[in-house]
Amino acid sequence: MGKRIMMALAAASLWAAASADAKLVTWTLHDVTFSDGGTAHGFFTFDPTIPSAHSSPTQYLTAFDIKTTPGSIMTAPFEYSPANTDASVPWFVNFFSAPESPSPRHGLPQRVLHLFIHGTYPATGGRVEIFSADSTDALYREDGSRISRTFSGGFLVGAVVPEPTELALLGAGLLVLLKRRVRALRGVVRHP
Repeated sequence: MGKRIMMALAAASLWAAASADAKLVTWTLHDVTFSDGGTAHGFFTFDPTIPSAHSSPTQYLTAFDIKTTPGSIMTAPFEYSPANTDASVPWFVNFFSAPESPSPRHGLPQRVLHLFIHGTYPATGGRVEIFSADSTDALYREDGSRISRTFSGGFLVGAVVPEPTELALLGAGLLVLLKRRVRALRGVVRHP
């Protein structure tokens, strides 16, 4: 009877961990290049199950770090991070930073990175192509001028971020199975 209860507990824990709704997905930039020869790499994390539309509320991002390299248009590298950047997800991912202005993040000069993709972000992660025609890296200057470069290639790979309760359930199920296996092996050793 005890073995059946332990197996049922292990199965239930493993099933609950596998079927729990994970919402956060970390998206990593891959092979991202700009029209001026520069590149970008890094990641951002958000919940793609929250509907995105022009009329929906903005979802602000807190976990991201994207570094750009110089090219012929943008001649200095730049890092978009929570320390100097606000980031949001309306219908595209938007990073804006103004670390050199008197009003950081919202003043001028301001760096802006827009990431558009083909379609929507899948809740389960996976590979999505960056829509190069609309995705840009731009610098808005104090005199009102703007320089920008478009994306010339690249894609994003999303991986679901496990929640702590999922990990705990998975661990509990694995411990029960391990304990059962150890007991079975001890039984084999005792009775040659």
